[in-house]
Amino acid sequence: LKPLSVPAHLPSVDVEKVPQKGNVFVLGIISILTLWIYPAFWYMRKSEEYTNLGTDKHLSRGLATFYLAVEVLFILSILILPFTISNDPGRFNQNVTTAQMVTLILVIIFFLVAMTLLITLALKSRAIINEALRNKGERNISLFFTIIYGVLYLQYEINRIIEDKEKNPVVAPWVVLIVLLALVGLGILLWG
Repeated sequence: LKPLSVPAHLPSVDVEKVPQKGNVFVLGIISILTLWIYPAFWYMRKSEEYTNLGTDKHLSRGLATFYLAVEVLFILSILILPFTISNDPGRFNQNVTTAQMVTLILVIIFFLVAMTLLITLALKSRAIINEALRNKGERNISLFFTIIYGVLYLQYEINRIIEDKEKNPVVAPWVVLIVLLALVGLGILLWG
């Protein structure tokens, strides 16, 4: 992605800071290893890079920071959950303690807020990329894949744009989706 015009409020050195090419596979591995905390940092970096695309839409760094805080709270609430379980693990108890109920509610709330923020960040990024593409006379990137893959798909599309392949058919996301669905189907067959 290259800036279409130099906004008057930006120093000339910032104009070169546009979204950069990155390895989608490595991004996925790092995201998994960090329990999906790393995408917050990816969005923070992209919020600065998107500013230099000459689009009217912008991504708030604060939204990515808020996602980071909620994701950390979600992970902490999951880590706390086992400590709320009865001292006698051999005894089956159908009564849920207050601590267990509060922790479970927090896990659910943090999960829902984190997912909402993650989808919001992806959609805002998609809107910025789409505006930059429309300014070039190109087609929009997929809403479907943006919601399913989030940062992975966005980085994939950024890479395609940098390589001037945005006109080529989208293949990798379909292949990954088909493989994942096949694995789920195979798992269901083997499990059942």
